[in-house]
Amino acid sequence: MGSGTPNTPAFANFLQETRDYFRFSQQKVADAGGPHRQLQAALEKGEEPEASSGVLLMFDQAYGWPRGYTQAVAELGVYQQTFDQPPALAGDEHDRRAFLDYRGQPEHTVGHATKTFAALYRNADHDSRTGAAYLGFFSDTGQPCYLDGPVLTNVGFNVLYPMLLSRHGITTIDIHVTDDETLDKLRFLTSGEMAEGVGHNKVHWYRIGTNRSALGSASTIAIDPLAGITTLSAAKLLAAELLRLRPHVPTTPLQAGYTFLAVVAFGEDTFTTLTELKRQGTDLKAREFAARFAEFWEKFYDPQAGPDVAEPDRYACDLLSGVMFARSNGMEMSIGDYSGRQYPRYDFARTVSQGSLMASDRPPAIIIYDGHHAPELPTVQSLQWPTTALTFYKVDLGSTGVPHPSVGNYPYMRVGITSADDRAVVAHRDPKTVGTLTNYVGGQAIYCTGNSAHRVWIPER
Repeated sequence: MGSGTPNTPAFANFLQETRDYFRFSQQKVADAGGPHRQLQAALEKGEEPEASSGVLLMFDQAYGWPRGYTQAVAELGVYQQTFDQPPALAGDEHDRRAFLDYRGQPEHTVGHATKTFAALYRNADHDSRTGAAYLGFFSDTGQPCYLDGPVLTNVGFNVLYPMLLSRHGITTIDIHVTDDETLDKLRFLTSGEMAEGVGHNKVHWYRIGTNRSALGSASTIAIDPLAGITTLSAAKLLAAELLRLRPHVPTTPLQAGYTFLAVVAFGEDTFTTLTELKRQGTDLKAREFAARFAEFWEKFYDPQAGPDVAEPDRYACDLLSGVMFARSNGMEMSIGDYSGRQYPRYDFARTVSQGSLMASDRPPAIIIYDGHHAPELPTVQSLQWPTTALTFYKVDLGSTGVPHPSVGNYPYMRVGITSADDRAVVAHRDPKTVGTLTNYVGGQAIYCTGNSAHRVWIPER
């Protein structure tokens, strides 16, 4: 045996299936920079016992993959045959022992591959890395692997959720990327004595626009989509990102952004102002609002701003329709008998600001939201909470090949989860802004950032 990577049945099948997926012939792969046809055929049939690093790099060249991706796939094939973890991954067993102890189970030695997120949390410098998100451990070295910017993945949330256990900040989770069993497990691990057992204070739970039964007593909240906006450039950026989600709305970043800024400057409840602008009602309350806003607009608008923003843009409200609905869906109301008539009593979801949830003295928090009702929430959140909020949300690559919801251009901790094939995920990545986590096999996966690929181990609960 030479110095190359063994050619396993899993790797041979990968090469064959990849050509079929992209509808490439062996000659086309060779013409694009891959190995010659005869070597490809031998590898695909399993007749070639190993592949050199140079040959594996040629496949990266042919398919436009990050450097080292094919090498990582080949190594995963070897690992899949035995599932033996390297000694570098042996380590702290605190998470699992605490989990077993609190359930009345005896301690035991777990063995290899026992590095845990709680161990990282206990040893981290929280003054400088409060918002850090650990993706796992590099399989070769055992060193921690940090989440480096947005990532697109088909690894399920039921595998990724331990990432939350090493953090002290805010985490938001789309209800459509998880299941009740995983939420129940996560709630157990982040509450009471169990939370302390894995190195945490108790975690606060909130919900936005969902009544999923597994959330139990999670507090209902709403997030002000315009909080913190004080400049037209920031308002236009928000509008532009929202238009990527709702391109059918007949507005522009300038028109919508100008109206957003006016709503903030108006100084009244954001949700109420947007609602009144949208409905343009004729009842007494609506007329009173219209008069106040018209008077304000005369002072706010400068004719030098141009005709495109001469009037409030009511379509700007449609860009935030999901966030508006999520708040309404968290509303509670009842009717009571007052002087012989049944009048409604409303209880609206509490609107929270970035500061109220993310102050340094606040405990960690998990926010569950409904991505079907509010697909723009990750965009709004990324602009408001740019550095410390970890977000899991559903991504549909669709027939157009455009990720939806948009991953965005924010170098922060966002995990878009899709059901697409490994090859589709890697093919849709933008190496300048988005990484990928794919090819999950027995706890290991391939993490691509920039133009490089690495195998990582993701600890399991």
